Amino acid sequence: MERLQCVYESLALKFRYYFELLERFSGKRFQILHLVGGGTKNRILCQWVADSIGRQVMSGPTEATAIGNLLMQLKADGEIENIEEGRKISFSSSEVFKYNSKDTDRWDEV
Repeated sequence: MERLQCVYESLALKFRYYFELLERFSGKRFQILHLVGGGTKNRILCQWVADSIGRQVMSGPTEATAIGNLLMQLKADGEIENIEEGRKISFSSSEVFKYNSKDTDRWDEV
């Protein structure tokens, strides 16, 4: 587990680095980080990302690429009118988990 812990902690800190960079360059403060793709199945990683950035993380859908492709096909065929409608369909038909930050002090020390 120690080897995996090192990998997960490193990933969580890399998320923090780029999240802070994005906020600095955009001049915005984001309240939520929404993760998609297969890595969202790893609940420990998602929680540690939330803890490291000190914000809520939403994770899912895991099959974001396939869902996005399908939604674009629906839009091209006129089945949905816009991207926002597609997002609502995706959100309501996918498992999305929320992780609230808890142990942020530990990550500030690292």
